[in-house]
Amino acid sequence: MTIAIADMQSVGTLGWWYTDLGGASPPDAPSLSISDDGDGDAITATVAGAAGATHTLYYMAAGASAWREGNSRAGDGVIHQTGLATGTLYFFVVVSSAAGLVSLPSPTIQVRLSAGESAAASDLLSSGSSWLAAQRRAHMTRSVVYRRGAASVALAATVGRTPFWVDRGEGLFERIESRDYLVTAADLSLGGMTVLPERGDQIIESAKVYEVMAPADEPPYRYSDRGRSQLRIHTKYMGDDS
Repeated sequence: MTIAIADMQSVGTLGWWYTDLGGASPPDAPSLSISDDGDGDAITATVAGAAGATHTLYYMAAGASAWREGNSRAGDGVIHQTGLATGTLYFFVVVSSAAGLVSLPSPTIQVRLSAGESAAASDLLSSGSSWLAAQRRAHMTRSVVYRRGAASVALAATVGRTPFWVDRGEGLFERIESRDYLVTAADLSLGGMTVLPERGDQIIESAKVYEVMAPADEPPYRYSDRGRSQLRIHTKYMGDDS
């Protein structure tokens, strides 16, 4: 038996279908929040839904007659969607799929993309960011070793911290604080190749080991500038280096 499901929020019809597989139930409708990246052509969607499901983003410009399939991810987290038009009003939903079954769509969210900076403003921001990064590197760093397996590299890093709030269920949230290392992305080179941080990597500072990780499904690093030249790496203290 095939069942058609339509979005009820008056922004166009969504043609979702799932098949009744001997009494199996589709995943629950996921939750969705959207943030404008501010560069004129991209958004970041935060999705959460059924465990083990794949979440797919759909979007439609105001006045359009059809939804477009966007990017997807396995499990909860963020979906980055680019290729959008500056100043345009968009509608977004996300659906979850698991074991051949598709959920109802999330509530529809509408976002009008803000314009990115002019070329002159972008250059000014880039120059300012580069200057700040150079000052940080010259006056606010300490020497650490970044290690992945047998490969390692010495880095000039600035120590920071990031608080996370982790949902423990039943309305309880736990505050967890990571120890962060701010480094220049181009300096993170292992085996002759520039790499990005991965869970399980280690940072050695003063003979103490900090493992690269972040709580829940948070990524273990993020860029700290719009030019993506600086990395903020989240870690947890694991003990002394043996």
